[in-house]
Amino acid sequence: EDAEYNDYLQYINKEGEIIIDEVDGHEFCRAYSFENGLALVYIENEESGCSIGSRVDNIFLYKNATLAYINKKGETVYEYYSENQSL
Repeated sequence: EDAEYNDYLQYINKEGEIIIDEVDGHEFCRAYSFENGLALVYIENEESGCSIGSRVDNIFLYKNATLAYINKKGETVYEYYSENQSL
């Protein structure tokens, strides 16, 4: 196994639940911390991926990926991308 992906991460599952677990990086992306809260990327497509960084523009999403983040009000916001997108 690639040690880079062997980590305890926080992610959002298909039911929208926030989970802390050991996650395979081929299925889920790492968590990102922002000033306004925690940004999470849930990967629905195996080809999706992201780079490690503290800014949202370091994330590249392939089609059929959902970006989820917590806004300043503490609400979880989901943004679905049907096409490839650099944020």
